[in-house]
Amino acid sequence: MALAAHTLFLWMFLASEGLERMAEAGRFTGPPGLDVKAAAYRFASERRHGMAGGWPLYMPGFFAVAIATWLGAGGRPFLRLLVEGVAVMALATCMAVALAPLGTTRVMESFGRLSGLHSEGAPLGSTHVGAGLGLLTLVTWNLFVLAGQRALAGRSLWPLWLPVAPGVLLAVSRPITVDDFVTLWAQRVAQGEGVAVFSLLAVPAATALLVWHQRREERHKRAGSAQGLRDG
Repeated sequence: MALAAHTLFLWMFLASEGLERMAEAGRFTGPPGLDVKAAAYRFASERRHGMAGGWPLYMPGFFAVAIATWLGAGGRPFLRLLVEGVAVMALATCMAVALAPLGTTRVMESFGRLSGLHSEGAPLGSTHVGAGLGLLTLVTWNLFVLAGQRALAGRSLWPLWLPVAPGVLLAVSRPITVDDFVTLWAQRVAQGEGVAVFSLLAVPAATALLVWHQRREERHKRAGSAQGLRDG
């Protein structure tokens, strides 16, 4: 479950980068006066976050990773989670890189249909920089999810410092992305767009389910400990 979720997350990043590279290389032809690069970057960002291309849910990679990480972490030691997380991310990166060309082709086709622009030459692939930014985003999100879980389990706010450093680094590396997709999401919700509204409602729903699962696991552990003491 964790491997599939992490692969989806990284694949969406790497597949979208190909479109950005094509725009950077001037591989699109269109009407004069059109900022092709800006249009390509905007579409790539939307596609990366599931806001274009017919996804039934915005941010599908984020939802998948949050659920897989939360359910898989449980109360296991942080060092063990770190080792397993590195292994899963390494394998997910390899799989995402292998699958990225297929995703880039689909992104290019969708962009061409919506924009009316035509590309020249074979699609360009992802880069090490793109993979690095995707991994940084993935690490930051994983740490945010784990911090929330540990804060809830320990009834303490201290774990919430865990994702601060990578979060700051991510904000410096990609300063406009978050503002872009949040603004677009809010605009579409205001317009009553179905997937946008559903995705917004899915955030508190998923959070509530994960918290409920955490509380239930804690109750089971306490009950098991109490039973052990009685039996002893």
